[in-house]
Amino acid sequence: YKSMQTQEWKDTYVHAWVPISPAIGGTVNEMKLFATGSSEGIPGVSSNTVRGEQRSYESNAWLLPDAATYGDDVLVSTTDRNYTASDLDAFFTDIDFAVGTKIRARVADLTGSLATASPGVPVYCYYGTGVDTEAFYEYSGSFDDEPVVTMGDGDGTVNLKSLELCKGFSEEVKAFPGETHSGLLDSSELQALVVSVATIAASN
Repeated sequence: YKSMQTQEWKDTYVHAWVPISPAIGGTVNEMKLFATGSSEGIPGVSSNTVRGEQRSYESNAWLLPDAATYGDDVLVSTTDRNYTASDLDAFFTDIDFAVGTKIRARVADLTGSLATASPGVPVYCYYGTGVDTEAFYEYSGSFDDEPVVTMGDGDGTVNLKSLELCKGFSEEVKAFPGETHSGLLDSSELQALVVSVATIAASN
């Protein structure tokens, strides 16, 4: 609604937006998903087996790391070259999925502007931190092979750089140390905060 609705519409119909564990700037783990696939820890399922299916989801293309968020960070390294979030076109070509460039183009701007501009409504943003989150992949052979993974900070799914983007336009931001991407939803403190925002809306 940020770019598709007028400010008058937002003032009338949207009391607040409450992003929880927001992946506004994308996630690094999508790089491995597109290159190798991700078995999601399911026993007996190889990453390569599900790669084709996962590549077909536009939601995964939308979640690829945003260049404005990750800058010059090297996210994937091979014996031939390094890839940053600015190198997605070359990355897609090198993993034999050139059509990924077209898929990414269709969805890249859905939330990209949030990195630099307010959505025009009050925002209350909550996310977990301090959980090992995949941040860099090193391939010594084929993209079919599992890479060496380097961990960074985040919520176990979304990297901290992406989670923290909401700091630039939020009325309230709260980090929950040790809470995972989906585990945060079980937090009674988070639930109370969401109810508080909703209660204010109901009273207006």
